[in-house]
Amino acid sequence: MSRLVQVRINNFRAFKNATFNVPKSGLLLVTGQNNAGKSALLSALDVIAGQDVAGAVRFAGTQETPKVNARFLLDSQERAAIIGPHEQAQAWLDRGAASWVEWRFEASDSDLQATKVLLHWPSVNPIELGRLERNGPMYKIFGFRKPLLSGSDGPGTPLEMILESSGTADSVLENGFNNERLKPASDILHEWRSSFFHFRPFRQTLARNTPWSSAKRLNPDGSNLAEVLLHLRSNAPAKWDEVVRVMKEIVPGVGMLMLPAEETRFEIAFADEYVAEFKHNIKDLGTGVEQILMALTAGVADNMQMVVLEEPENGLNPLAQRGLLALLQDWSADGRTFAISTHSPVMLDWSSAAVLAVTRDGPSSNVRTVDDDRVAVLHDLGVRRSDYLSAERILILEGVTDEKIVSIWFPEVIRNPKVAVIAGGGGGSAAHADILATWLDHADSLGGRKVLFLRDRDELSDAQIAKLERSKIVSVLPCREIENLLFDFGAIARVLTRLTESEVSETSVRTSAYEMASKLKQTVILKRVAFDLGIHRHVDNELRAELASRDLGRSEFTAEIVGRLPTKESITHRINERWDEHSGTIGATWDDEWTMLAPGDEVLTLIWKKFAQRSYSKSGDGQRIAREMGAPPEILARIIRDFMAP
Repeated sequence: MSRLVQVRINNFRAFKNATFNVPKSGLLLVTGQNNAGKSALLSALDVIAGQDVAGAVRFAGTQETPKVNARFLLDSQERAAIIGPHEQAQAWLDRGAASWVEWRFEASDSDLQATKVLLHWPSVNPIELGRLERNGPMYKIFGFRKPLLSGSDGPGTPLEMILESSGTADSVLENGFNNERLKPASDILHEWRSSFFHFRPFRQTLARNTPWSSAKRLNPDGSNLAEVLLHLRSNAPAKWDEVVRVMKEIVPGVGMLMLPAEETRFEIAFADEYVAEFKHNIKDLGTGVEQILMALTAGVADNMQMVVLEEPENGLNPLAQRGLLALLQDWSADGRTFAISTHSPVMLDWSSAAVLAVTRDGPSSNVRTVDDDRVAVLHDLGVRRSDYLSAERILILEGVTDEKIVSIWFPEVIRNPKVAVIAGGGGGSAAHADILATWLDHADSLGGRKVLFLRDRDELSDAQIAKLERSKIVSVLPCREIENLLFDFGAIARVLTRLTESEVSETSVRTSAYEMASKLKQTVILKRVAFDLGIHRHVDNELRAELASRDLGRSEFTAEIVGRLPTKESITHRINERWDEHSGTIGATWDDEWTMLAPGDEVLTLIWKKFAQRSYSKSGDGQRIAREMGAPPEILARIIRDFMAP
């Protein structure tokens, strides 16, 4: 399936020239000061979607034509459909021909209309696949009447006029692009447009109650929120239940969402948790509750693949913002893309999204991708550190893939507005978790944050684990790594059955996993021995102070250090000693504990190569197994329960 990968604009609204890439999925955050051009940048997506753009579209002070270019990456079937049948077609596909199409939109009066479709072709500039020309009230569509390929040299036939008609540009395009060569490119644009939704800023329902009616899709301004909620309750109870549940998670204490009716009208209300038979109309609860209910409904009601949200943090406190952010991250994990304009330090500091910074330099706005230095972006927005140190609990996981698995098992924790989830950058950081907690306590006057670093066991010794857990900040998993918790062989078999479209039994997976793990037994021993050897420090603080007090020269200092180095014989003895110890311990417990001792990621990789003929994906396949398992492993659930307990 094709996807939008790049947008390039020229002389459009606040921008002289700008380019930005669109991620395959996830969050694309657009930030900048007021009037920098955030909305102008996102309105380029409206042009591609065929929607109206409010205000002037031409860059101020120029007569040059405004342009928006949208590049779509194609899959193999789409590429083959565009090239068409030909004896040289596969050879050109192998060379990368037709890897993308690019739609160009240019100003026609006050609107931007599709005027050209370009097709990538190797070793030459992109070729024109089709174009639209206007002459007074008439439009002409040009395209290929003959097959695209005329021989081994590639496209050789010129474009010909295939349609001339009056009417609107969109209607002419609709008819003209039914041409055999143009239709695949037209279908790509139409498919993307059908999955696009722009949720406008300053959203508000119209009244305290509304006539009894329903609607499937939320209006961009949210004005028909009540009608969409009624549709969900009546026709999509699972989605309605999700809205009710998540509202309680993100806005604790708001009460149960309900749609009470009286005669021919109904309202959006929340049942009071403490006063029986009393309800609060949504208009009495402040704009924040209404805003987050709208965003939640927009995400649940329609599974749009490209969603634009302008300042979704409006009216939300930092805790609710964090809950909304976690919800958006959860949705985007299913392959959806959310482009969000925001001033929120919560959005910018706590997410792993792509960030575009929009600035205004003189008459023109500019856009750049922010790689690592988000602190500088926050500073440019006038945000202080104390503005976003608001999480009551901080859960530190070793990496982003761990977070994705945990989010399947504990969505209520990940979405909890009082919990911040951070990728710790590997298990080695666990040694400093208590220092982090102390720093956070001193960073502002609140203090008292609960911090948990969930660490893989790896090859840690019992003494090392005990030292880490004495801090009360680190909890070490009882297995090699979080992937070992995915060793539910029934769930794995069901996932593989769906992936391969052939029956994979639980028994065959379990047997194969044991065989593969047993082949890695020596690797487990080796890693434990290597971990025990540790890192030899030539000089520690105490020795450095001692040597400095003796005022040693170069030769004396060198002799002292070299004399303290371990000998070859001592290292060999230590390796043999530790190898025998670990070999005996692991050998004695392997048959009973192999699922905890084996390197989980490596075993899953070998299973995937055997049954699916590809490598195992920690994020994608790991989430599939976790979702298939349903409930999390009890050993992990217990750790999370203790962390969330008051």
